Amino acid sequence: MSIILVIILLNTIRPLVRESAMILLQTVPTHIQVKDIKQRLESTPGVLSVHELHVWQLAGNKIIASVHIQCASRDNYMEVAERVKSFFHNEGIHSTTVQPEYLDEDSREDHCAFPCAEECAPKTCCGNKRNASLQLGPSSPASVAEDSPETKRV
Repeated sequence: MSIILVIILLNTIRPLVRESAMILLQTVPTHIQVKDIKQRLESTPGVLSVHELHVWQLAGNKIIASVHIQCASRDNYMEVAERVKSFFHNEGIHSTTVQPEYLDEDSREDHCAFPCAEECAPKTCCGNKRNASLQLGPSSPASVAEDSPETKRV
């Protein structure tokens, strides 16, 4: 009789343990399609490109996102940021961090605005395409990103 109760209890708590493990591993919730979100976010007016998009579940229904967006200029960033925040809110992601990167209107090349060290360059969205820009200037911030199996990157 006790073995039957143990089997029933284990089958009952398995979904809760699985959900808790996924939260601790900071995985992307199953109902979120990161590639689809990235494509639709890139079509937002004022957004030139999107990279370093991360989405994960913090606890229960709390979903968090961080993203780097390239904008044409600093002048219209607040309007663009409001559209991006609204976009994420409509997707059910209510806690977001938006990192702006600015490009001139004339240079809309697909490159990273923030250089990083050689060892982290292959792990970023830009890969090895920017070896020439690996020198940090005195006012250039560095960005370091590492891929991990627990998070999905686009």
